[in-house]
Amino acid sequence: MNYEKSADEPADHAIGRSRGGLTTKNHLVCDGKGRVLAFVVTGGQVADTSKLATTLEQISVAGPVGGPGYGLTA
Repeated sequence: MNYEKSADEPADHAIGRSRGGLTTKNHLVCDGKGRVLAFVVTGGQVADTSKLATTLEQISVAGPVGGPGYGLTA
């Protein structure tokens, strides 16, 4: 049976056709401890690099990041 999107199915349902069949892909940006900071779900045939900017746009940094050895007045 071949999958065909129905006319009323939204484009953002993230179902894609690949050699493995109908697939989806989760594009994640994580911090150093593996906690998810942002994610985008796409069809399985979408390349990771094409969604990098989209996921990075979802992240907001609360303030300067650095250890005590990095002064704010450089």
